[in-house]
Amino acid sequence: MEAGTELREVATSCAGGSGRSVWYRYEPAEPITIVAATAGSNVPALVSAWTGTRHPLRQLACAAPSVADGAGLTVGAR
Repeated sequence: MEAGTELREVATSCAGGSGRSVWYRYEPAEPITIVAATAGSNVPALVSAWTGTRHPLRQLACAAPSVADGAGLTVGAR
C-alpha cells in the first residue's frame, strides 16, 4: 500500500508526520471503543483519529511511535 495526500487534507499535529497518509473509515452502529496500534510494523508510523465527512477533517487524537512499541491510541466512536 502506498501512502498519499488528499486534496485539502490537514496535517496531523503529531511530531514526525511525513504529510502522507492512509485513511480508513468506520461508522459503528452503536457507540464503541476503537484501539489502533502499529506495534510490529516494519516502518515508523503514527496513528491519529479524525472526525468529519470531508476534508478538512477535525483531529481527535494522535500518537507518535516509540522505537520499540510503535504507536497506539484508544478513542470512542459513535
